[in-house]
Amino acid sequence: MKTGTVQDDQSDVRYTSDKLNNSTVRFASVLNSADTSTATWNLGSGAILYPLSDGRVSVGNDAGDLLAGIEAPWAVDAHGKQLETYYTTKGSELTQHIVFTESTAFPVVADPTIRTYPFYYTVALNHAESVTAVSTTAACAVLFSKSPVAAMKALSIGCGVFAAFGTPQLAGGHCLTVHVAGIPPTLGTWWPTFPKC
Repeated sequence: MKTGTVQDDQSDVRYTSDKLNNSTVRFASVLNSADTSTATWNLGSGAILYPLSDGRVSVGNDAGDLLAGIEAPWAVDAHGKQLETYYTTKGSELTQHIVFTESTAFPVVADPTIRTYPFYYTVALNHAESVTAVSTTAACAVLFSKSPVAAMKALSIGCGVFAAFGTPQLAGGHCLTVHVAGIPPTLGTWWPTFPKC
């Protein structure tokens, strides 16, 4: 991921990116007026974005590999006041929306952080298990709790997010794959993808 600063000539937004370490890049946008309330980044062809109900976005590819995880968004105005903000996705584009109020002081900084995970565990579900995992939170919890594998048992904490996906992600022969960063029993974060199965 490249770092640097770019001014968008079509809007009053300045984009920057900083490599924080080998696995983390912080993208930032500086919005100078209420004329533009969004900032958009294209993560490149082949990237498939999966917005999660907790505000994060999982980035995968057609094969179901985990390319990166995008942390929940935040935005602050010039007085340090936190603003309501959320992501939407379209293809490989990530758009951060910022909600301004009458008291919003400009400039506003919005700051997605993208992290790659060189080491993670992958739990690939077959189609029947995938349907169970996204059907209801309770069904998902039962599925993972019956597993003899500690990493799968721990995934029951994500059942609310999995169930929020619903069946559209499983259309066309796709299955749920969950990538868990961390070493059982101490698990870090997890990111779903939906490869063909």
